[in-house]
Amino acid sequence: MYDVLVYLFQHYSTPQLFPETDDLHDTLTEAGFDEDDVEQALDWLVGLASATQNIQLIAHASEGSTRIYAEVERRQLGDEAIAFIQHLENNDALYAPHRELIIERALAVAESPIPLSKLRIITLMVLWSQEVEFDALVFDELMSDDDSPRLPN
Repeated sequence: MYDVLVYLFQHYSTPQLFPETDDLHDTLTEAGFDEDDVEQALDWLVGLASATQNIQLIAHASEGSTRIYAEVERRQLGDEAIAFIQHLENNDALYAPHRELIIERALAVAESPIPLSKLRIITLMVLWSQEVEFDALVFDELMSDDDSPRLPN
């Protein structure tokens, strides 16, 4: 699934430019992706679109507020992923609504705790889908295979 998501990021400037779902499915399978991975990625993207509509309720979360993670979130995300999300927030690379979308989409995958490399892809896809402009340092951070954050604290 993650390879499909990265492929979409690399080949489309925005999700709004995707072809219709059936055409996109065909394009991805013709590109050589496994049918199950394509289905999972497309389902994940549908969930992202739905979550984006629902997340507008917290768009005005106050700056400096602290996110308290529920136990189920802590188990699913793991300490490393939570630290990474906080790291991005502390460096103004993402804001509360984006954080909530990242958490929601990370909880939608069947890995616990989610590996940092996969959380980076989820973060990249969420910010990309929201058309958030981020600088080269943040992009490098999200595309890194390294398990430690590199943005200045």
